[in-house]
Amino acid sequence: MPSKKRAQAEAKGAGDLTRDAYLNAVRQAREAIEQNKLFDPERLEYSFWLVQKEAERNWQSVLDEVLVIGDRLAGCPQSRLGCL
Repeated sequence: MPSKKRAQAEAKGAGDLTRDAYLNAVRQAREAIEQNKLFDPERLEYSFWLVQKEAERNWQSVLDEVLVIGDRLAGCPQSRLGCL
């Protein structure tokens, strides 16, 4: 099923792009906070590491759900989308 693989690849590509944008925003926020020197740099680095790991874990869960829905849609005849 080439369309199924293509849909999965497109979903993964979109997920990677969105995750990268989120991580870039987190990185920029960290740099802005570090420049103001309001917090202990070591604690700040650890906190951002935790946020990044949580985001990656949550994102993988969302991506897995999208792939399951895509698989279901790929298996449904066009005239019967009630198989979801």
